[in-house]
Amino acid sequence: MPVGLLIGVYGINRIREKYLHAARHVGKTNFNLPVPTIKYLRISIYILSLIAYAVFLIARLPQFLRTEGQFIGGIKWLLLVPLFYLPVISEFFVVYLHGIFFVSISISRQNVPLDFSDLNNLGGMGCVGDLAISSTSLYFAGLTLWTGTTIIGPITGIRAAPTGPGNFSIGFFVISWIAGMFLFLLSIWILHRHMYKEKQDKLDEISQEVRSLGSDDEFFPYTTTSDSNESLKYIQKYINLQRVRETKTYPIDADKIWEASVSAIIPIILQIVSLYFNGAFCF
Repeated sequence: MPVGLLIGVYGINRIREKYLHAARHVGKTNFNLPVPTIKYLRISIYILSLIAYAVFLIARLPQFLRTEGQFIGGIKWLLLVPLFYLPVISEFFVVYLHGIFFVSISISRQNVPLDFSDLNNLGGMGCVGDLAISSTSLYFAGLTLWTGTTIIGPITGIRAAPTGPGNFSIGFFVISWIAGMFLFLLSIWILHRHMYKEKQDKLDEISQEVRSLGSDDEFFPYTTTSDSNESLKYIQKYINLQRVRETKTYPIDADKIWEASVSAIIPIILQIVSLYFNGAFCF
C-alpha cells in the first residue's frame, strides 16, 4: 500500500485519539466535552475534493494514460485516487477541522472553566494545545507529502505532475498551507480569548474576596490584619492569587511551538526545491 494512504490513516487515528483525550480532560470538568459539527460536512468536503480533482485531471488524463499505460493509468487515476485517496484526504481534513477548530469553538461557547491547579500553568488546556500542535504537524506532514510527489513520486505512489509542479499543484499548495495556518492560529486565538477571560474573572473574584476579609476595602499589599486567623485567610487568598496569576492564557507550551513551526516550514522548503529542480526559477 502506498505510503500516502498509510500516513493519512495514521494521521486520522492519531488526531482522533488526541481529540478523545482532550474532550475528557479539558479544563476543570468532570464530563466529556460535547463538540457539535456541521451537518453533512464530510460529504460536502468529499464532493468538493472530487470537483477539484476533476478539474485537475481533465487536462492531464491523456498524458497520464500515455506515460503509464491505458490499463494501469486508468486504474490509478480513475479508480484508486477518487475511491481511496480522496476519501482519506477528505476524512483527514474533516477530522483536522473538527479536532482543532470545533473543539476551540465548543470550549469558548460552553465556558469551560480553567483548572488553576494545573502544575503546567496551562489551566487544564494543555491537552487541547497538544491536540492543536499534533493535528497541525500531521496536516503539514500531509502537505509535505503532496509537495514531495513532484520529487519522490515513486515512493508516495502518485505524482502530482509528471514534469514538476504546475499551476494547479502550486495553487493547491498555497491555498492548503494558508488554510492550515489560518485554522491553527484562529483556534489558538479563540482559546486565548477564553482563557484570558476566565483568568480575569477569577482574579476579580479573588480580589473581591480579599477586600471583604478585613475591616477596610484594601487589596494587597495594603491590607492590614487584626488577628492571626485573619492573617491566615489573607495568606491563603494570596497563594490562590499567585496560582491564578501564574496561569498562562495560551494553551501551548512554548517548548512545543517549534514542532508546529518546523512542520509548516518544511513543505515550503520542499516546494521551492521542487520548483528549482524543475526549472521554474533559479537562485
